[in-house]
Amino acid sequence: MAYRLDMRSRLCVALYAGHPYATRKSLRREDLRDETILYMSPSGGCDSFGDVHFMQLYEKAGYKPKILLQSNDIESLLIMVAAEEGITVLPSYSVKKLTNADHLVFLPMNAEDEYEDIYMFWKYKQNNAALQCFLNKIAETQEPCVLTRTED
Repeated sequence: MAYRLDMRSRLCVALYAGHPYATRKSLRREDLRDETILYMSPSGGCDSFGDVHFMQLYEKAGYKPKILLQSNDIESLLIMVAAEEGITVLPSYSVKKLTNADHLVFLPMNAEDEYEDIYMFWKYKQNNAALQCFLNKIAETQEPCVLTRTED
């Protein structure tokens, strides 16, 4: 398998407009200690590498989050935030183009390790013209890293 980092997205907090933190410029994970969390799980099952990363961020901040709901459905989480059921932490790419987000405020997380990495993975030796064209295009910017290499 080969892989390449495709994107690093900063994390942000979705708050309802009347939340006491809604007027701040940014938040730290420590600020969320007493909040009810609507947890956006990348896997939906809370057992992925991403889930481990996010739980470690809470642990590093010194607490275990109070999770009311765990879901990978961003729209459902945002509806619950708008209904003032809690707050959620999301990658900024998931909210950048929201045009109808009434009653919601999005604040960036203010720490160096508050991000989500998105990787592309593919079979290293694959005879597929479309894949080869794609790999040639991404190789223009950065060579992929090889995880394992097996001879066919």
